Amino acid sequence: MEEVEGFVMNLRGLPFSATEDDILKFFDGINVKSGRAGIHILLSREGRPSGEAFVEVESEDDCTAAEKKDRQHIGERYIEDGINVKSGRAGIHILLSREGRPSGEAFVEVESEDDCTAAEKKDRQHIGERYIE
Repeated sequence: MEEVEGFVMNLRGLPFSATEDDILKFFDGINVKSGRAGIHILLSREGRPSGEAFVEVESEDDCTAAEKKDRQHIGERYIEDGINVKSGRAGIHILLSREGRPSGEAFVEVESEDDCTAAEKKDRQHIGERYIE
């Protein structure tokens, strides 16, 4: 797989009703890569919004600007923002702490629903000494 450099922000605390357009408005003045297509709202196992999203931004400067949105509001909810994601191999993203160290969390993009189903079967399996969810 090729190495890919990217800039992705993790948002937590979103209202369950938040849309891509709400997030674009929240990030007004920040270059979201590919507009609405650069926003990935996470869903629960039941298929409902989880209150979390990943947002691809164009540059490190956009990451810095996005970090300043931490604790600002969408509706009544304050948004936890500013956790950078290190994009390495295509489709593998490792969340970083504010200090720039791996946080122990990652997300992986898959190509199809079948790949997603196969990935779900990895739940509670181990990588080294750690189990994965």
